[in-house]
Amino acid sequence: MSDIQKRDVETIAELKLALTTHGFFTITDHGIADEVLQSSYRLSKDFFSLPENIKNTYAHPEKAGARGYTPFGKETAVGETTPDLKEFWHHGPMIDDSYDSRISGNISVTEISDFNSQFDLLFNQLNLLGMKVLSAIAVILGRESSFFDSWALKGNSVLRLIHYPPIGDSSNILRARAHEDINLITHNFNAKIDENFSAPIAKVYVNIMPDKLETGVSNFVANYEDVNIGLNNLLQGKIKDGFSDIGRLLVNSTVGVLGFVDVASKIGLEKHDEDFGQTLGYWGFGPGPYIVLPFLGPSSLRDTVAQIPDAFLGGLFFVEHERTSYELTLVDLLETRARYLGMESLVIGDEYLFYRDAYFQNREYEILDGIIDDDFEDFEDFEDFD
Repeated sequence: MSDIQKRDVETIAELKLALTTHGFFTITDHGIADEVLQSSYRLSKDFFSLPENIKNTYAHPEKAGARGYTPFGKETAVGETTPDLKEFWHHGPMIDDSYDSRISGNISVTEISDFNSQFDLLFNQLNLLGMKVLSAIAVILGRESSFFDSWALKGNSVLRLIHYPPIGDSSNILRARAHEDINLITHNFNAKIDENFSAPIAKVYVNIMPDKLETGVSNFVANYEDVNIGLNNLLQGKIKDGFSDIGRLLVNSTVGVLGFVDVASKIGLEKHDEDFGQTLGYWGFGPGPYIVLPFLGPSSLRDTVAQIPDAFLGGLFFVEHERTSYELTLVDLLETRARYLGMESLVIGDEYLFYRDAYFQNREYEILDGIIDDDFEDFEDFEDFD
């Protein structure tokens, strides 16, 4: 195979692994030049900064697949009764006679030079990237790589520019999901704390700690978590897993020297990951709205409430010495942050939205114990793909 074919095979294998393991994937090496992205960002800011009366001349909401401007307060999120808190610009492919006659073409912005040509360029590059991803997914599903082409090539895919304008107190427009504003403030606060304190301390911890000692601390933290994990497995009716977790705790706390050595895994007692939020999800309680907690980060209404029983079910609740309990909590937080060092490079696009979507997808994956609704297991591996 050529180098290009080898890269294609590797990409397909990575994509399949991400989908089957996590249920979603991110693309970090998208190949779109930074100057294209920066120029597009600058031009979008220029457009949304135009006076309202000028922007409104580009609004054509009555057309199917409308291109152009959608004013603030004109679109309502699914399941909401109040207008959403953003305005849009839609830009799509060049329309010819082969498209549905109801699909409108792009609208030219005369006030900003290079606006349309720049977004033609960006859309085409994003569209090409999307076609490559669809081709890879088609191969994963056991189809020809061109399987989705007939839908994708003449579809009404659009590039959506989104702007969240500031809203004064005099505005009579209610924001949909107004708590998202508080979330965003808290998210930015947490990011500053992490950038200036948590991440640097975690990096020092990783650099100065010998690997074996770092592994021991990680095992120790995981050991007392097995109290909560085992009880939640029992609450979910997973009796075998629950008793396995209790067995892990007993083995590692004794033979494993208070958990510093993970003897249980070596003798076949599998490590699980459960909490009371997952237990509520298992019994049908929905996640509720997304919530960003100060210092602790992403959560949901269900998972935030679930932290209360988790605090009582966790192993640290049984540590009577108050100072020791606080110290072990700090060690837990430090070890957790160190474990996720470098994950920031996976974030693409809007950081807040990325974390929100990733959180909900990961929680669903955990509640379902990694059993996702797909057909990937029915297809052969890709060693013979050429």
